[in-house]
Amino acid sequence: MLNITIVGALAFIYFSAFFGWGRLVEILLRLRWPLPFTTCLGMSFLIFLGGVLNLAGLAYPIVLDIVIIFGLGISIFTSLRSLHLTSISACKRHYLTSEYLSGLLPSAVLIIIVFGYLTHTVSTPMAFNFHDDLEKYITHPIRMLETGSVKSGPFDVVGVDTLGGQAFLHGFSLAHFPIGYVNTVDAVFAFTLFLMAIQAAAIHERLPFWMIPLTIAIPVFINPQYVNISASFTASALILFVFLGTWLAVKDADNGALSWQNAVFTGLTYSSVASLKTNYVFVAAIHFILLFLGFIFVLNPRKKIISWAVKVGLSVVFFTFPWALLYLPYWLASLKNINNPINASLRDNYFGYTEPASNLFSLKPLSYGFGETFAHYSIVVILIGCYAVFFLLHKHTNQQVNKVRSVTAFAACATIPILYYIGTIATSRMLFGQEDALRFLVPVIIAAVPAALIMVASESHKKVLKSGSENWPLKLKYFVVIFCSVSLLYAFFGSFSERIFQAYKYGSMLAFRKLAISPEYIEYNRFAMSAESKKKVKNAQQVVPEKENLIAWTPLALHLDYKRNNIITVTPSGLVSPWQDFPFGKGTDKCISYLKGLNSYYVLWQYQGFAARSINRLLMESASPFFRHHAIGVRTIQFINFLKNAAAKSQILYNDGEILVMKFSEDKT
Repeated sequence: MLNITIVGALAFIYFSAFFGWGRLVEILLRLRWPLPFTTCLGMSFLIFLGGVLNLAGLAYPIVLDIVIIFGLGISIFTSLRSLHLTSISACKRHYLTSEYLSGLLPSAVLIIIVFGYLTHTVSTPMAFNFHDDLEKYITHPIRMLETGSVKSGPFDVVGVDTLGGQAFLHGFSLAHFPIGYVNTVDAVFAFTLFLMAIQAAAIHERLPFWMIPLTIAIPVFINPQYVNISASFTASALILFVFLGTWLAVKDADNGALSWQNAVFTGLTYSSVASLKTNYVFVAAIHFILLFLGFIFVLNPRKKIISWAVKVGLSVVFFTFPWALLYLPYWLASLKNINNPINASLRDNYFGYTEPASNLFSLKPLSYGFGETFAHYSIVVILIGCYAVFFLLHKHTNQQVNKVRSVTAFAACATIPILYYIGTIATSRMLFGQEDALRFLVPVIIAAVPAALIMVASESHKKVLKSGSENWPLKLKYFVVIFCSVSLLYAFFGSFSERIFQAYKYGSMLAFRKLAISPEYIEYNRFAMSAESKKKVKNAQQVVPEKENLIAWTPLALHLDYKRNNIITVTPSGLVSPWQDFPFGKGTDKCISYLKGLNSYYVLWQYQGFAARSINRLLMESASPFFRHHAIGVRTIQFINFLKNAAAKSQILYNDGEILVMKFSEDKT
């Protein structure tokens, strides 16, 4: 109960601060959304602000505290001002009606139950992903808080897999609370905000009171294939905001979608989603293209549409610019590295490989799941595609605003089938395989389902009410939507039960279930988060003089002191970064010279332990037909071989049987 109280208080503080920033942006843009959407807008703006602070090297705990306090101040001021301007009788007429309360209370109870259960079970999980989380994602906000910037070095994935938006949000938790609470940001706070946004949109559209909890329950039931603390539900919340925000923005005014305010909002949300995790840039790109083509089809003049598109593009550039400037040297190096012979040899052997077409309706259980199959998710995507066809064929009166709303609804619904095809069929066969591609798409699917359902149900419900009780064709459409929604709950009920049970008994919802619930894995996580583990890493790092550059590769990188040394962390994913020009396989001396060129003479390497990569596992990965997995396997083996050979040529400063610290000679190699 104490944990629920603490997390609940934190949620109220941070949601209020994010709302304050969102309200400030709304005032500047002269827009207004329901409260959870305003909070999402504030989160989007803070991701941009996070880029500015990281670029300036100012993302320290005290600065993040000022950001929260400022947001709280705006929230309190706007709330008091609103109370002053709104009469009590007006509040009673709006908020205390039976229609409003019947829509609010049942769904609010459901959200509170979900929040309480997640807080009790996974807010401080018993197990993290021992590679992705402990070695990589948790280190990003820790480095940021200790050095002022999330930027690492040429051997990390920051700047490729993510720009740092999620790390900045994690920083608000890690600034004052134990590391274990980092999971709360995405799995609890973001998911709760996501559900609140669904509720607010459904109430705003006056859906029947019984349908609002149903709409909220669907994304709760769908398995998110949760495997690490990187952006999952945070992305779902912001993608939902993109889909429904553009739809709601044109409700009351003709051509409102083409206003400069809407262009700035759209560009800001696109930028924030892409800053969380770079693969979400495809969501923004496809959604924008569909919006643009739809506007061309239903609106005039076209110059105004082109002007809107340019403003969106400029807004994306502006809000992404701080993050982009942070990694500009790496990105420029990527252009010079296109013809790197190491990369070329990997492409020659594997980039042309084509996987035999998989059955997207296969009933074989997925690797990352609780019994789901490809068929589960494919049917969901087809359903969303049917909703897109509904809006494409939807007949309207001559009111332009209704046509524009249909365009925004179609763009939201059609984005997912297109993205699903590109991700699982067109590109995944060459890069990482269809199951991994599906896992990357699940947060988008989870956002699209309630968004599409609200938009379709809103149109159908309003027409049923207007047409009277005898219009059975319209009622049939309405009941088809309801039947599909209930069917989704039934389809995912089994995996939902398994996830709830795992969270209760084993303290995590990690989708690689067999490993995640094993006693050895849970015990390792206990050790990795303990003071004993921290002392182990500290003892190794202390042999390196302060302020010296340090190359560090350890699954316990979360315990490194990033203030004491300039640490260049190594991750296997970072070894295949596009700017990577390390001389893999070209001799130990050349590799040592490369690191000396980075002014790095010290290397900390964990070569043994539960989470240390085994050569047998890496050999299996290097034999993968998928380019990314193959490249990671090959380069990790090459890097391990280099470290072994370098240790024989270097001064060993520390070796406890698991962690080794070596120093290169200061003579030229």
